[in-house]
Amino acid sequence: MSIKSKLQRAYVSLMMRIVGRGLAIASRVDSDTAYELQHLPAEMTVAMRVYPNGPCCLLQHTGTDLSYLGVRDSCDADMEIIFKHLQHAWLLYTFQEDTPTAFARNRIVLDGEVHHATVFNRCLSRLMILILPRLLAKRAVKRYPVIALRDKFSLASAIYLRMPFERTRAAL
Repeated sequence: MSIKSKLQRAYVSLMMRIVGRGLAIASRVDSDTAYELQHLPAEMTVAMRVYPNGPCCLLQHTGTDLSYLGVRDSCDADMEIIFKHLQHAWLLYTFQEDTPTAFARNRIVLDGEVHHATVFNRCLSRLMILILPRLLAKRAVKRYPVIALRDKFSLASAIYLRMPFERTRAAL
């Protein structure tokens, strides 16, 4: 494994942890994310992973919010979002490509119901809009909504300030 691929793997792993913890926090502090999550069944587990042996992020919907379960193996997940290669995850997490484009180019495989993936993608897009600067967020999402700077700043700061304290929880 080359130095470049080791650095890419470390970056993708870090970004998966940030996204996983960020989604868990956003589900508690952002009403729009909480509203979207109402459409997911309780105790549903969602895994994002990179094939063949790449990083993995596991989340569980508790009925009211998301819990970050860490980087465990995702063999028992109800829905898996699988990047076919580390380079594909790199493109997404460096904001060179948005999620719908990655799906269209067949770089991401979904193992689960499309409806649940759509809900999860909306939550992921909302997180990117909140925590990223506008220039990066426009590259990461398909449509950038109108959001007051005060609201964006308050939600982003709530997510960022809670992220170091977000603990990995045991599965329900």
